[in-house]
Amino acid sequence: MFQKIFSIAMALVLLVSVIPVTVGMHYCGQSIMDVAFFDHAEKCGMDQSSNVISDHAEWNKISCCSDKIVVLAGQNELTHNLVEIDLGQQVFLVALTQSYISLFDEQESLAIIPSNYLPPTLVRNIRLFDQVFLI
Repeated sequence: MFQKIFSIAMALVLLVSVIPVTVGMHYCGQSIMDVAFFDHAEKCGMDQSSNVISDHAEWNKISCCSDKIVVLAGQNELTHNLVEIDLGQQVFLVALTQSYISLFDEQESLAIIPSNYLPPTLVRNIRLFDQVFLI
């Protein structure tokens, strides 16, 4: 259960680190009026960026509104250089993992003895006859 939760959490961390995020904010004066994720914020309708011409005089009205866009770039490269492993090293790694897994295998190997088999009768002590002694 822990492994599944950890795998899902790591997948989400990878997904969040890859996706670029754009946050658009619209300020009217000193207060924030709108915040939009992945898009531009909507205007409040108070900005006056147009030039007004009145009686041969040009007036530029300064807008109290401003827009701010924050872009958080994601990670672009996810591939890493892998080390080349030759065939002998691959065989060793497979044998090592198989032996490590077999240590924790819960199945006990039971010797199957046929019911029709009768062991041979011992005529003499073979160890003594061949003079093989355990030291």
